[in-house]
Amino acid sequence: MAEQLTRLNAPGLRPPTSALVHAVVHGGMVYCAGQVGVDPATGAVVSGVGAQTRQALSNLATILAAAGSSLDRVAKAGVFLRDVAMFAEMDAAFGEVFGSALPARTAVPGLQFREGVDVEIDVVAAI
Repeated sequence: MAEQLTRLNAPGLRPPTSALVHAVVHGGMVYCAGQVGVDPATGAVVSGVGAQTRQALSNLATILAAAGSSLDRVAKAGVFLRDVAMFAEMDAAFGEVFGSALPARTAVPGLQFREGVDVEIDVVAAI
């Protein structure tokens, strides 16, 4: 019998406004949907790519905790940027948050997001 998928939305974050969940848990792994730098308390996008990177990772940490994991268990991250010129600032903030527990990562520039959003990040982590 195949292992069940567990779909979850993390308490403390706003529910998704489109047809998705915050994460799916399967086979000892948690697959998180992309998060942007929205402050869950206000619903507003924080200002600047560094702050958005830190906020998106904070939102992902909340999702991972709800799934029984954490940022130090992240195996793979995908980072999607509005502009390649934002890479250095995003990379510095990303490194601050992960410290020595850096995951494998892909960074893709040149994407269009809703107004004010500069970065979106998704992760896959072990539980």
